[in-house]
Amino acid sequence: MRQATFQDRTHVFAQEYGRRPRILLAEPAEANNGRDLKIIALAFADAGFDVDISPSGLALKTIARIAVENDVHGVALLFFDQHLDIETKFISLLEQEGADDIQVIVAKEKMKTQRSGLEDWTQGFVQKTLTRVGG
Repeated sequence: MRQATFQDRTHVFAQEYGRRPRILLAEPAEANNGRDLKIIALAFADAGFDVDISPSGLALKTIARIAVENDVHGVALLFFDQHLDIETKFISLLEQEGADDIQVIVAKEKMKTQRSGLEDWTQGFVQKTLTRVGG
């Protein structure tokens, strides 16, 4: 028996929920040139997600509002400062918007620069997100 691929899981998700999983990718701080964000967006799109990308450097409250307005299933925050816990703060902001059903995942570690490490990193990130949004 073959193992279910990301595409299989997102297809099942779409059948169950009536649409593909939708994710908002956001970088609350202007940390880099957006390279990581673009690579992650491609990985999610390849896995069958509808992908929204917010402008970088927005306040968490603005990102939460965008997530609600765009009716996403999940938000992936790219924030590479290990010392700050933005996940709890962001979840609180979503709750204030009445959107406690939106799943949040935070990438706190920079992606690898080598191709094989990059593929492993993005696959792990997509896997974790699919698990959280119910796929």
